[in-house]
Amino acid sequence: MSEAPSQPATPSQPTNKRPVIITVICVIGFIGALFTIPILFSHFASDIGAWYPPFVGLSAIVGIVSFIGLWRMRLWGLYLYLVMFVIAQAVMIATHIWSPFAPILPIIVLIVAFSFRSRMQ
Repeated sequence: MSEAPSQPATPSQPTNKRPVIITVICVIGFIGALFTIPILFSHFASDIGAWYPPFVGLSAIVGIVSFIGLWRMRLWGLYLYLVMFVIAQAVMIATHIWSPFAPILPIIVLIVAFSFRSRMQ
């Protein structure tokens, strides 16, 4: 009776499997994007300027696309989120609606996402 040859031990390869925390961030991001829809039609948005509701809509679309990239563990999703974060902060500062609390959650998302950057393609 012969034994099956055993597989040689190989060091574990880095995996591109999505970490749970990235999954949670993406699901919350997708839900958050849905909550921007009422803002598009609010008096608050139109009071800032006629350009602001389309900006919020575009931001939501870009946010969804960046979360799809993060979901798929793609670097472009991380970089797209970073660029949109910077633009959104600049717009909020320019329109005087910026708050010190506004960047907290996006910065947390960026810290977490950048911590998994080496696992992204």
